[in-house]
Amino acid sequence: MDESGTEFRVRRKRPVRLALAAAFVIAGIAVLGYLMRDYLIGEPGNPALTGEDTLVVDEGESAWTIAHALDKLGLITTPGAFVGYLKLRGLTDELQAGTYTLPRAASVPAIVDRLRTGHVAHSAFTIPEGWTAERIAARIEQRDICDSAEFVETVRSGQVARELGFGELPALDGLLFPETYTMPLNTPAREVVAGLVDQFRRRMGREWIERARGDEYGLRGVLTLASIVEAEIDIVEEAEDVAAVYRNRLARGMKLEADPTVQFALPDGPRRLLLEDLEIDSPYNTYRVHGLPPGPINNPGEHALRAAVESPEAPWLYMVARGDGSHTFSKTYADHLRAKARFDAHRREVARQRRHGGG
Repeated sequence: MDESGTEFRVRRKRPVRLALAAAFVIAGIAVLGYLMRDYLIGEPGNPALTGEDTLVVDEGESAWTIAHALDKLGLITTPGAFVGYLKLRGLTDELQAGTYTLPRAASVPAIVDRLRTGHVAHSAFTIPEGWTAERIAARIEQRDICDSAEFVETVRSGQVARELGFGELPALDGLLFPETYTMPLNTPAREVVAGLVDQFRRRMGREWIERARGDEYGLRGVLTLASIVEAEIDIVEEAEDVAAVYRNRLARGMKLEADPTVQFALPDGPRRLLLEDLEIDSPYNTYRVHGLPPGPINNPGEHALRAAVESPEAPWLYMVARGDGSHTFSKTYADHLRAKARFDAHRREVARQRRHGGG
């Protein structure tokens, strides 16, 4: 071809190349803008997503570690953009440790806001009256509050007892106040125990604590007595009478003969006692040893705690269950035997009616 033809073909290709270059530039600007959006305003959430995920941030974790954890959960798509968002706003070192419940539809700004403010996930749990530290520990672990073994170890630490203001006690059994609590997930065991003991201090008050410390049996003895009272009562109004029975028996040098202490000593307790159980060799077997057992057998509630210090001047030395949660209290052994005979006759009659009536 001649020169004019060649020139003509070159001029036709130039607009195509320019168009391609412009397209690449536009695409690059779009991609850059998309990325810069995530850096500047944060990756938006996806309203179509439902449910929540749990993120655990440990003390001292870097922004990059948190970003990769969020990416693994599918809560963000670009860890680098997440870190860039933090850096542009000077928030890199402001994310707090804790366990967080994050909606899957949340945007990066919403996620960062939770992590900055420490808006951690919480769980509620209830401690009923009369539970041991081990039962409390199992419930707390079930609620993802803290490890059960660490909780029990903390309760039994004399050092922690001293740090919490109860240095005269070898452990904190008896001070884990029955109540409903709400605590952050993955709370250190010491903080959990301190929260329960603080509630004991608030509810019982300084005056009661000082009276218990000044009692002839001391705070430990009062807590132990209260725990026995708690284990005996189904009707809170009887707490003071039950406490009076044991106070009077202690004053006279009589054995307490409290079934709950034997049940506590049994490897497979608590359960219905057999006669041979009353012979078990244990400092908690109050059918064999005199005085109070070595320490609380549970964590008593307020009624039992107050009754252990404020029991009335009642003459009771004996009590027998009526089978309906209440007791008959007696001041002489003869009266006690009569009350026991009445209950035994009632129990036999109920058994007879069930056999013949199918009820």
